[in-house]
Amino acid sequence: MSDPFPPTFHRTFSQRLRSWFFTGLVVFCPIAMTAYVAWWVVDTIDNWVRPWLPDILSPDVYLPFHIPGFGVVIAMVGTGQFTTNGGTNFLVTNTADHHLYDWWISTSGQLQGIDLGAYWSNVALIAVGTFDSNTTNTEFLVQNTVDNHLYEWWINSQGTLVGIDLGAHWGNIQLIDSGHFNGQSANNELLVRNTADGHFYEWWVSNNQLQGVDLGTTASSGASTGGQTASANPASIAAPQGERVADAAPANAAARTSAS
Repeated sequence: MSDPFPPTFHRTFSQRLRSWFFTGLVVFCPIAMTAYVAWWVVDTIDNWVRPWLPDILSPDVYLPFHIPGFGVVIAMVGTGQFTTNGGTNFLVTNTADHHLYDWWISTSGQLQGIDLGAYWSNVALIAVGTFDSNTTNTEFLVQNTVDNHLYEWWINSQGTLVGIDLGAHWGNIQLIDSGHFNGQSANNELLVRNTADGHFYEWWVSNNQLQGVDLGTTASSGASTGGQTASANPASIAAPQGERVADAAPANAAARTSAS
């Protein structure tokens, strides 16, 4: 007959030590691996971006020690001839304070730029191109991700970001492409799709208003010639010519700062 009260098993110190060691490995290894991968990603991006930062934006110029990861806060927005400065300009944003910058490389090979203000909060780039005659430089269409308003922005000759509000038309809208699709406009047009009903639309900007035609649910459908935008078919109420971006910017944007 078996003993109903078997003697208690006592592990030796070496057995307990081995158990603690393997338990520590199971807990520590995933944490260490995650930390290493995160550090590698941050360091790689930092090393790629930091050489492009102008001295005025680099903390290494002002501090006696290096701050790792500073380059991660700089994100590329888009490229184009946004001003007459240099060749191709590139828009970047500081993800920490939401400032938008226009950068270019001077003829002497130096990175230069202007601060356009703290406007890149709850904003997404839609397309870059020439959408009307507000400027001879490249314009860009952006979306307020909170209220789905569509804006046309550009940089004027004084280095200031200005724009017009094209209306709350970017709800349930997917960009297909931008380009010249027919003779509706001499400038770039947009081909978009309403993800709610599957309709395709051709949009363009005319007299600071968003115009368009309904192409139907397939490219072969008969196109409407009504010339009205139809993302849930809201009325297209445009801002006056040359409206300041402080009025056209998302509601949570900070007051315009002077370009430096």
